[in-house]
Amino acid sequence: MILDDYIYNYYPKGIEDVFSDEYTNSIEYKSLKKAIQNAEKSETINEIKEILKSYASLDSLKMKFLDSTNFSFNDRAFNFQYRQELPNKIIKTVCCNISVLLPIYCIYYIERDFSKVVLGDKVDTAFYKYDFNTFPSSFKGLKIKISETLNNIGLKRIENKILEKRVPGIGFNNIGYNNMTRFNCLFLDEPYVSP
Repeated sequence: MILDDYIYNYYPKGIEDVFSDEYTNSIEYKSLKKAIQNAEKSETINEIKEILKSYASLDSLKMKFLDSTNFSFNDRAFNFQYRQELPNKIIKTVCCNISVLLPIYCIYYIERDFSKVVLGDKVDTAFYKYDFNTFPSSFKGLKIKISETLNNIGLKRIENKILEKRVPGIGFNNIGYNNMTRFNCLFLDEPYVSP
């Protein structure tokens, strides 16, 4: 597929050891690092962020807006989050990731149950409750508003089901070789909610 061919411009194909000199000296890896560095210097994103931030109060959702972008961890996207913290320690989050590699974005929902989390303990899989294809109706107005804004500035939303496909022959950071999804390649190592 054409998207996967584009992705290979940023991830060296066939190198299993992502921490090796061969990997980090590759043209692909250097292109990826340059794209991330250029994104860090972006002035335009501040204007976009201010517009998106204003949507946190839509429809009486009582959400907090967070910029969770972390280029120091080699994130490949701006990571904006709308959080709703419930009294029962459940955090509902609408995430909007804008890729630094292509003019695309994705929107997804994550729910985290912090009620049973003990600091320092490993959390179980129930803590990581998300499904790229599930989106609560209570947040659809927010999703529509975000999409309208980003589409109007020339960005295109990529369907979440497309992002789940693995891209063979590559790895990155702590993601194992042959385990990279398109989401991992274009946005983040994993969907996450900032503490």
